[in-house]
Amino acid sequence: MLNLNNVSLKANNKQILDGIDATIGKGELVIIKGRDDSGKTTLLDVICGLIPDYEGSISLFGKELRDMSFEDTERVFPVPDNLLTEKRMTVSEFLSWNKERAPFYSPEIEASLIKRFGLDVRLKVKELDESSNKSLQLIPAFSSGADLIILDEPDNFLNEESLKKWERIIEASVYGGKTIIITTAGESALKDFGGTLWTMSEGRLK
Repeated sequence: MLNLNNVSLKANNKQILDGIDATIGKGELVIIKGRDDSGKTTLLDVICGLIPDYEGSISLFGKELRDMSFEDTERVFPVPDNLLTEKRMTVSEFLSWNKERAPFYSPEIEASLIKRFGLDVRLKVKELDESSNKSLQLIPAFSSGADLIILDEPDNFLNEESLKKWERIIEASVYGGKTIIITTAGESALKDFGGTLWTMSEGRLK
């Protein structure tokens, strides 16, 4: 599904990514551990097509990343590491906005996840605690029908109970054929997630 061949990136004379080679297949869970300055978020941005001036080659779904169509990119759903900041937006409005960017979105899955995490769709985002805020951000990814889900440090804000629930959701999604990439600054919170653990340091995968 995803192949990276000698992927490198420089910015301001600094080597951010350094000769990365990796292959991730359909239905795999990969956890990338690394410090905040290790390059892991930059790698995710490159995979998502947000940074096009990398060296090397990346193929996704059998196509060169630079040649992918808009329809191909809709098969990827990234979730950034920050919390939602649209404070005037309600939970319902945020979810509706995400439905528009995912053509295979499942309202049934969304509804079940809303119930599972006890979210009140009438609340404004600013009224949510950090764990509920992050869960709200994750719900569209798993309702979207995307083949590749990319989660940048989701464990930063989830409380222990929510993290356990998402662990089971991720496990079921991988079993169902989804490919999921997760980054984390430390493996302790994700130690029970299973999958393949990679370590990133100074722009290199180990």
